[in-house]
Amino acid sequence: MIIILSGPSGVGKTTISKILENKGFFRSVSFTTRKIREEEEAGQDYHFISKDEFLNKVQNNEFLEHVENFSNFYGSCAFSVDSALKQNKSVVMCLDQDGFFNAKKRWPGKVFGVFLLPPKIEVLRERLSKRNSGDLEERMRVIYEHSDSCSNGFDYKHPASDLDDSINKICKMASDFFDIELS
Repeated sequence: MIIILSGPSGVGKTTISKILENKGFFRSVSFTTRKIREEEEAGQDYHFISKDEFLNKVQNNEFLEHVENFSNFYGSCAFSVDSALKQNKSVVMCLDQDGFFNAKKRWPGKVFGVFLLPPKIEVLRERLSKRNSGDLEERMRVIYEHSDSCSNGFDYKHPASDLDDSINKICKMASDFFDIELS
């Protein structure tokens, strides 16, 4: 079973994925070429690599998916997820819409997609402004313009307002989807 979390920057995908990891999920850690933020830990939040290293991995087909956002590259390693699935581990991944559809093709019947919506746009603006990660207004424009269309095709859309409630509802919906019991 794979739970894919998607949604705009700052909506809580990484936070929720780490909680699911603490519940026994294998958490796929993506690769990126962006600079590490003060509160992040290499290998836990992302694998931080150079653009040349990233492009080499793309050329070697090491990624399930890869994208360029705000002049940085992001990609998810398919091999690590394949290995986890072979060990009968449940997996959680943070991907964009294209990554979600690629995962559904690669692992048919094993993917449950959750699109996280911001509780309020003001909350998201505040979270992103604390990150100091680039042009806030450009990020907000992209989020506003694309959230509705990007959420199409996901199995569940969830407004991520309360963390405990979000975890409980995501686990409940995934349990129903896979007809298994998740705690």
